[in-house]
Amino acid sequence: MSDSVGRTIYQLGFQISPIILANGIANYTPTLGHLPIVALTEGPNAAVTLLAGGNPFNLDNFFAHFTPVAGGSILNYSIGQYPFANQATAANAIIAEPLNISMRMNIPVNKRGGHTSKLATMILLQTLLQKHAELGGTYVVVTPAAFYTGCILTKLYDVSSSADPIPQNAWQFDFVKPLITTTQAERAESTLMRSVTRQTATNGSWNATAANGGVPSVTQTGVLGTNPIPLPSAR
Repeated sequence: MSDSVGRTIYQLGFQISPIILANGIANYTPTLGHLPIVALTEGPNAAVTLLAGGNPFNLDNFFAHFTPVAGGSILNYSIGQYPFANQATAANAIIAEPLNISMRMNIPVNKRGGHTSKLATMILLQTLLQKHAELGGTYVVVTPAAFYTGCILTKLYDVSSSADPIPQNAWQFDFVKPLITTTQAERAESTLMRSVTRQTATNGSWNATAANGGVPSVTQTGVLGTNPIPLPSAR
């Protein structure tokens, strides 16, 4: 019994729904800002499974099965291309690079009505993922070796084999985990940029400063509205 439960948890977490949408369209669902991708892939397929006489709780019959693509990174650094005084200095001169992870989505189409359901599901998936990107949504990617949070989907494309009798039965999600998070970006945002982001009216006078939310002053001291560029003297 325990082995069966463990297999089900592993299969659900790492094979059926290892991709979770964060914020974006997930903010419009009652899932507290996180939406597992199985909610998108199984929506149109639940009725097909029931009509075909299948068990909707049998994970082997689900629309898509995911596997990590070899080559994902959990640490990624580059080193400065210039002479170092010693190896200790060189070891401290590394530059962090973004992490990359790719997931392969296999679509077996192993039930009656599966081809029709496949078209509807892929159209829905494309539409919702595009909307998620437009809303600035990110992703959480779960693999047996690592958890990737704050990821951005850069590409979704067909990787099926031309020798396979079922066309377009494998798709690859390419993710990049940037070096900076949304929270870090907000902390680094200046007073002026926060005003622009929030569309707050700023003080547009020539004497405005960064402290009062306007542009930095470019006037001569003590003279309101003076042209900061001196005119050439008349001869």
